[in-house]
Amino acid sequence: MLTYADLITLLLAFFVIMYAISNTDIVKYLNLRGSLSEAFNVGVLKGEDTQSIQTSGSISSSGDVSFAEVSSSQKVESQVDALQNQDGRFEQAVQFVGQRSEGIAISLSGTLLFISGSAELTPVGTAVIAQLVEVFRDMPNDVRVEGHTDDILPGSDRFPTNWELSTARAVTIARFLEDAGVAPYRLSAFGYSSSRPVAPNDSAANRSLNRRAEIIILNPAVDLLGTGR
Repeated sequence: MLTYADLITLLLAFFVIMYAISNTDIVKYLNLRGSLSEAFNVGVLKGEDTQSIQTSGSISSSGDVSFAEVSSSQKVESQVDALQNQDGRFEQAVQFVGQRSEGIAISLSGTLLFISGSAELTPVGTAVIAQLVEVFRDMPNDVRVEGHTDDILPGSDRFPTNWELSTARAVTIARFLEDAGVAPYRLSAFGYSSSRPVAPNDSAANRSLNRRAEIIILNPAVDLLGTGR
């Protein structure tokens, strides 16, 4: 009877543990994962290797995952500010946008970085990106490069529309980052043409704002395609 009772007790404990595991508290899980990732600088509790880190994690009341990148965002902003103070060209060509849902965004002036109607970098563009890459080259996060244009067509055989031009500019920057030491598996390039303006295309000044490239240092929950992992 004692042996039988012990067996029943062990089976009961086993199934209680299995039930508890099958109903993991996702909030506690993400908080634990974020804390361990920050402490060891590696991905944990995923069952696979990861190429990105997370400073902390939380869940909103609606159940959506919301990642806090305050410390990383402030660090990147301070590094960008330091480069702007060192070089006047950098101050004109680069703007720190800040934290977005998918990651930390940095905007680059397409007017200063590229020859008009071309995907070829200007000397200023080459110098600026060479300095900017130092900000995130050693970070494990994935990096997405986005190309944006105004609504004026390039009107060339190579770039008949802004889709080709915006994509080619994003690829040019991505290749430059790879040559500068950013691992290629961390990189992606997207062209958005004039579909995502930051200002109305009703003046020369506003069109200049829309001619831009953006570098997004992605949150760990976002993959290179901009979707959740």
